[in-house]
Amino acid sequence: SDEIVYQRGGKPAERPQLPVIPLGVDAHSLLPKCSRKEARRLINLPDDAVVVLWRGRFELHCKAHHGSTFSALAHASAAVPTKKWILLMYGTAVMPTIPKALKEAAQALCPDVDVRLLNGHDIELGDLARCASDIALSLVDCLQETFGLAPVEAMAAGLPVVVSNW
Repeated sequence: SDEIVYQRGGKPAERPQLPVIPLGVDAHSLLPKCSRKEARRLINLPDDAVVVLWRGRFELHCKAHHGSTFSALAHASAAVPTKKWILLMYGTAVMPTIPKALKEAAQALCPDVDVRLLNGHDIELGDLARCASDIALSLVDCLQETFGLAPVEAMAAGLPVVVSNW
């Protein structure tokens, strides 16, 4: 009920937090369908690389400015230079100029990271990308996209996630 219950002294009673989880996924459908090693072989990734997954629409105006992602990976690769760092960007772009612009930005901001754009219309490729990854990253900076399905799906698949604090 919305009725406020008061304790002695006129203070509202403590009420338990009842957060609403607005997004849900079928966790069983997101369980890995193959081993990490097999997924990496199928999409041509080295076994010993650190593979980071970013997923979503590539557009800057409605999703996120990818500079923060590229910057974070530049710092990570500098901190652990003995590892090969790969960013898998699995998504779609409505504007045909976006993929080329992303590749150019990545080259400028994280030149030591191998950034690969994957076709977000290929569902099987998305499953493989999730299986092949070590971590998921979602540094959105847009009020329209505060916390989407991509981090929830990554967690359901067993990946640790790094997300913006919105």
